[in-house]
Amino acid sequence: IYILGMVSYDIVGYDDLVGDYMYIDYDPQLYMVTEMDGYYQYGFKAYRIDEFKEKYLPAQYYLKIDGELQEQDENIQFISGRGFLPIFNIFNSIGVETEVNNDANEIAFRYSDGSEKLIYLGSEDSLTDKLIDFFDGELSEEEYIAYSRKYDGFMTDRQEKDGDIYAEAPFVESMLEYGGYYLNIDTNSKIVEVLKIPKVYIDGNELTFEKHPITENDRTLVPMRAIFEALEADVTWNNDTNTATAVKDGITISITIDSDVMYKNGEAIQLDAPARLIDDG
Repeated sequence: IYILGMVSYDIVGYDDLVGDYMYIDYDPQLYMVTEMDGYYQYGFKAYRIDEFKEKYLPAQYYLKIDGELQEQDENIQFISGRGFLPIFNIFNSIGVETEVNNDANEIAFRYSDGSEKLIYLGSEDSLTDKLIDFFDGELSEEEYIAYSRKYDGFMTDRQEKDGDIYAEAPFVESMLEYGGYYLNIDTNSKIVEVLKIPKVYIDGNELTFEKHPITENDRTLVPMRAIFEALEADVTWNNDTNTATAVKDGITISITIDSDVMYKNGEAIQLDAPARLIDDG
């Protein structure tokens, strides 16, 4: 899984190696290789053993759908929060019909609202190949347009095991959102949870969000800016203090990231859960 490289003691500092630390070989995505006096010196980094296992070794994760823990699936293994999830198991459990057409190398997702998404079981290179066929005169313009509009996405990487198709977590989440669900990957408890996206209404009208609300520990967290702007309040952000403030009709609401206290005109109000900054938004 890893190889210890050969570097001089004064560069790496072997004398500083103690107890629960270990050195791993350089990662080309993380470290730079520089040429010094005709020799290549590789960048190394020290990791605690538990950090090394989390980053480089697969860990068994459990799947929970709508609050119900599923039977353990040994194929669900993640490394650094990345892994593959079973499509049939997940989507059939939330009422989404899936159908694979092996001849056409595609899979259809049919949602409860009657909509359908067609996914090609391969990379977007197939679309490039069709474009080449079009320029070579082997494909008419109508045929190329029909093909390019046929698919709603591509499943680049997949694994077929135990009668199911396992796709990467980001792809699974993108398809879940069409059905009003999302993924929560908890690297501490080693649980991947499929949850309904909470809905928010103001005066009977459902709000739409760029970043949807989430549920954590039986508490719902909602995007503050979108809600307060829908209420026609002025919203500002203080980057130095990580504080969001909303003002309307003489009322000022402020809350700071990672704090479970909100202030209304200076009066402290205790919240059930601290505010969070998710994906820088």
